Amino acid sequence: MPARLRRVWAVLAVALLAVVVASPASAHTDLVSSDPENGATLEAAPDQITLKFAEAVLSSGAQIVAKSADGTKVDLGPAQVSGAKVTSTWPSDAADGAYKVSWRVSGEDGHPLEGTFGFSIKGAEPTATASAEPVAPVESASPVSDTTEESGSGVNLLLPALFVAALAVVGFFVWRSRAN
Repeated sequence: MPARLRRVWAVLAVALLAVVVASPASAHTDLVSSDPENGATLEAAPDQITLKFAEAVLSSGAQIVAKSADGTKVDLGPAQVSGAKVTSTWPSDAADGAYKVSWRVSGEDGHPLEGTFGFSIKGAEPTATASAEPVAPVESASPVSDTTEESGSGVNLLLPALFVAALAVVGFFVWRSRAN
């Protein structure tokens, strides 16, 4: 095999390796279920809030915050992470009514995910519809916000593509300089 062809194959192999190695970083976990479920009407207060994800999540930074329909924060226990499950205790003295639960976790790849859902206790209407969206990392330790927003999700695919393009350009110029 000519040296020039070996170089081309080497550049292609490195580019393929870069794409394969970078691909797992683009996979993110999703919320599979919550207990109570979004829109549920419960006869009694739950013992805890449980979130189940498709993949394990990081324990650092996991948050669950609940508010009543009038905006009063519910005093939940700290979020406990066990693999793909996040739980937080619900106070037994919580009043009947509608509640909005906001949550925020980070997948094992470090990508943050947050969302909201609503449920009610004894006949009140639920306060929120379910949502779960990847968001840009936040460096503060403030409580979970009431809204979700999406940004930065294309970066994981853009970086390997730029790397492959740069390798192709370098490979082309090396090939052209050797041809002359």
